[in-house]
Amino acid sequence: DTIAAYAMAEFSSQIGNLPFTGNFGVRFVQTKNYATGLRDEYKIVPEGDEGNIVLLPTGEFDVVAFEHDYFHVLPSVNVNFALEENLLLRGAVYRALSRPDPSKLGSGRDFVVDSSENGFETVEEAIKSVTAKGSPGLEPLLAWNADLSLEWYPNEETIVAGALYYKMFEGGSIGVVLDETYVIDGEEVTIPVSQDKTTDDTSRLLGLEFSVSHAFSYLPKPFDGLGMKIAYNYADNDYQSHDIKLGDTEDEEGNFYEEIIPYAGMSGFSEQVASGQLFYKIGNLELQGIYKYRSSYHKDFLQGNNHIRMIDDSSVF
Repeated sequence: DTIAAYAMAEFSSQIGNLPFTGNFGVRFVQTKNYATGLRDEYKIVPEGDEGNIVLLPTGEFDVVAFEHDYFHVLPSVNVNFALEENLLLRGAVYRALSRPDPSKLGSGRDFVVDSSENGFETVEEAIKSVTAKGSPGLEPLLAWNADLSLEWYPNEETIVAGALYYKMFEGGSIGVVLDETYVIDGEEVTIPVSQDKTTDDTSRLLGLEFSVSHAFSYLPKPFDGLGMKIAYNYADNDYQSHDIKLGDTEDEEGNFYEEIIPYAGMSGFSEQVASGQLFYKIGNLELQGIYKYRSSYHKDFLQGNNHIRMIDDSSVF
């Protein structure tokens, strides 16, 4: 559940002969997460002549519920300067949050039970592993953002714009292995479980973007409906995704281990993104040809996926 309230005010004035307008405001966000998970129940069954055991599912489930809430204040300021009649300078500073994907907030646990003809001496030996279906206590990713853009309108058919933007992220997540205690057929067992936890790391993103749009309305008919749009974005990001399935782990004492791949960037982040569009519009007829490109990026794992999700450069027409 999320409860949000906000307040905003507008202003306008000028510095010398330079007029400007804008607004400032603040959002208050209260979020409460509820997660209910199912955990398999197992019974202990004797196996062999040496007092060993095996675990068999009972067909019943334990219902486990978690509740986690957090509150954040998100201020913002936006200012627009009219440098000339057709030239605008825009600036903004604001705080934002991005909540974890709902699939990462589950509270369920899957037991993987080992098998052996001779059984096992203890319940701990019989359980091969426990897979966490999420971490209900994950916090959102917070960021302070600053944007500065310049927009030029040389005529009614053309827009040329460029922008710089900066983001400072607060937090993130890392894969950890934590001991959890379960009761199986009346016996208490402690098992290490791989899962995510929130960190207090900070990181930053610095980027620039450029775009131009033009309509060829001055061409003779029927070509006066032609137009084009071009956009390019480049960003540098030092966010570190510690993905336990890529080899990064942190134990309960905070010791960090790099085994396979030390870091992967922010999920879904590409350094370069570009697009080009050619369109034709006349009357009710509208045709578009679009090209999109993005450089390689790392994608978070889905539950149960055990291969590295690195997506190569891609182009789409």
